[in-house]
Amino acid sequence: MIFFVYLFNTSPLPPIKKKIMFEIENDCIEKKTELKRKIVILTITEACNLKCTYCFETKKTKKVMSLDVAKDAIKYAFENSDDFDEIEFDLFGGEPTLHKDLIKKIVTWTYEQNFNKPYLFFWTQMEL
Repeated sequence: MIFFVYLFNTSPLPPIKKKIMFEIENDCIEKKTELKRKIVILTITEACNLKCTYCFETKKTKKVMSLDVAKDAIKYAFENSDDFDEIEFDLFGGEPTLHKDLIKKIVTWTYEQNFNKPYLFFWTQMEL
């Protein structure tokens, strides 16, 4: 079965119509559910801008993970993920977006490494 999808950009410029064609086989959905994802949690910081009463993080320090530690953890995850199809990196804390520059460096560095496995980044709260 072949589907055509039309995408429109939402920029203020005149819309650009793109036609994308892809084929879906009968067992495509089954294959996707069989993907094995490795989940790696990187605690970027303990600091947080909120004071939630239910928070388990009682000792909120100003400590921040270094870029070198993040790189080492990411390399280790890729080097030890042969049994997985993809890797999810959860940026955790406190509130990791208090350190947007560090997150940008981590994501940029990971992209530049051209790792041979799909990966994605998630982070918490999204308050900032």
